[in-house]
Amino acid sequence: MPGITLLGRRWQAASDDFVIPASIDAIFRATLVLICYVIYRLYPSWDCFDQDVADDETWSGRNGIRALLALCSILLLSEVIAAVLLAGESSKGGIMDVHARRFVSPLLAFR
Repeated sequence: MPGITLLGRRWQAASDDFVIPASIDAIFRATLVLICYVIYRLYPSWDCFDQDVADDETWSGRNGIRALLALCSILLLSEVIAAVLLAGESSKGGIMDVHARRFVSPLLAFR
Protein backbone atom coordinates (compact mmCIF):
# COMPACT_ATOMS: atom_id res chain seq x y z
CA MET A 1 0.00 0.00 0.00
CA PRO A 2 1.67 3.20 -1.09
CA GLY A 3 1.62 6.16 1.29
CA ILE A 4 -0.26 9.34 0.55
CA THR A 5 1.31 12.66 -0.37
CA LEU A 6 -0.15 15.56 1.57
CA LEU A 7 1.24 19.09 1.95
CA GLY A 8 4.36 18.17 -0.01
CA ARG A 9 5.29 15.25 2.25
CA ARG A 10 4.87 11.53 1.92
CA TRP A 11 2.99 10.01 4.85
CA GLN A 12 3.20 6.37 5.90
CA ALA A 13 -0.58 6.06 6.16
CA ALA A 14 -2.18 4.45 3.14
CA SER A 15 -5.15 6.11 1.50
CA ASP A 16 -7.39 3.14 2.29
CA ASP A 17 -6.80 3.33 6.06
CA PHE A 18 -9.44 5.99 6.72
CA VAL A 19 -12.71 4.08 6.27
CA ILE A 20 -13.36 3.07 9.87
CA PRO A 21 -11.92 6.19 11.59
CA ALA A 22 -13.86 8.51 9.29
CA SER A 23 -17.05 6.50 9.82
CA ILE A 24 -16.69 6.64 13.60
CA ASP A 25 -15.93 10.35 13.39
CA ALA A 26 -19.04 10.94 11.25
CA ILE A 27 -21.24 9.06 13.73
CA PHE A 28 -19.80 10.98 16.69
CA ARG A 29 -20.19 14.38 15.04
CA ALA A 30 -23.71 13.55 13.80
CA THR A 31 -24.60 12.79 17.42
CA LEU A 32 -23.24 16.20 18.42
CA VAL A 33 -25.29 17.87 15.68
CA LEU A 34 -28.39 16.10 16.99
CA ILE A 35 -27.65 17.25 20.55
CA CYS A 36 -27.17 20.85 19.36
CA TYR A 37 -30.47 20.68 17.48
CA VAL A 38 -32.32 19.34 20.52
CA ILE A 39 -30.88 22.09 22.73
CA TYR A 40 -31.74 24.69 20.09
CA ARG A 41 -35.35 23.48 19.93
CA LEU A 42 -35.89 22.90 23.67
CA TYR A 43 -34.67 26.32 24.81
CA PRO A 44 -35.97 28.87 22.30
CA SER A 45 -35.71 31.94 24.52
CA TRP A 46 -32.83 31.16 26.90
CA ASP A 47 -34.56 32.88 29.80
CA CYS A 48 -31.89 32.13 32.36
CA PHE A 49 -32.78 34.92 34.77
CA ASP A 50 -35.78 35.78 36.87
CA GLN A 51 -38.59 37.69 35.24
CA ASP A 52 -37.57 40.95 36.97
CA VAL A 53 -34.08 40.90 35.50
CA ALA A 54 -35.31 39.77 32.10
CA ASP A 55 -37.76 42.68 31.93
CA ASP A 56 -34.93 45.17 32.32
CA GLU A 57 -33.34 43.91 29.10
CA THR A 58 -29.94 44.13 30.80
CA TRP A 59 -28.83 40.80 29.38
CA SER A 60 -29.00 40.70 25.61
CA GLY A 61 -26.82 37.65 25.09
CA ARG A 62 -29.54 35.14 24.34
CA ASN A 63 -29.52 35.84 20.61
CA GLY A 64 -25.75 35.46 20.62
CA ILE A 65 -26.00 32.07 22.29
CA ARG A 66 -28.54 30.88 19.73
CA ALA A 67 -26.36 32.17 16.88
CA LEU A 68 -23.32 30.42 18.35
CA LEU A 69 -25.25 27.17 18.70
CA ALA A 70 -26.50 27.43 15.11
CA LEU A 71 -22.98 28.18 13.84
CA CYS A 72 -21.55 25.20 15.74
CA SER A 73 -24.26 22.99 14.25
CA ILE A 74 -23.44 24.16 10.73
CA LEU A 75 -19.71 23.57 11.22
CA LEU A 76 -20.32 20.13 12.71
CA LEU A 77 -22.62 19.26 9.82
CA SER A 78 -19.94 20.24 7.30
CA GLU A 79 -17.46 18.04 9.18
CA VAL A 80 -19.94 15.15 9.07
CA ILE A 81 -20.26 15.56 5.31
CA ALA A 82 -16.46 15.68 4.93
CA ALA A 83 -16.05 12.54 7.06
CA VAL A 84 -18.66 10.64 5.05
CA LEU A 85 -17.00 11.70 1.80
CA LEU A 86 -13.59 10.67 3.18
CA ALA A 87 -14.90 7.25 4.21
CA GLY A 88 -16.49 6.78 0.79
CA GLU A 89 -13.40 7.81 -1.14
CA SER A 90 -11.10 5.77 1.07
CA SER A 91 -13.12 2.61 0.47
CA LYS A 92 -12.80 2.74 -3.32
CA GLY A 93 -10.55 0.50 -5.38
CA GLY A 94 -8.11 -2.23 -4.48
CA ILE A 95 -5.04 -2.11 -2.30
CA MET A 96 -2.68 -0.74 -4.95
CA ASP A 97 -5.28 1.28 -6.87
CA VAL A 98 -4.33 4.78 -5.74
CA HIS A 99 -6.03 6.45 -8.70
CA ALA A 100 -9.45 5.42 -7.39
CA ARG A 101 -8.63 7.17 -4.10
CA ARG A 102 -7.14 10.32 -5.58
CA PHE A 103 -9.51 12.62 -3.64
CA VAL A 104 -8.43 11.34 -0.20
CA SER A 105 -5.56 13.84 0.10
CA PRO A 106 -7.69 16.92 -0.69
CA LEU A 107 -10.37 15.73 1.73
CA LEU A 108 -7.78 15.28 4.47
CA ALA A 109 -6.41 18.75 3.77
CA PHE A 110 -9.95 20.16 3.97
CA ARG A 111 -10.55 18.55 7.35
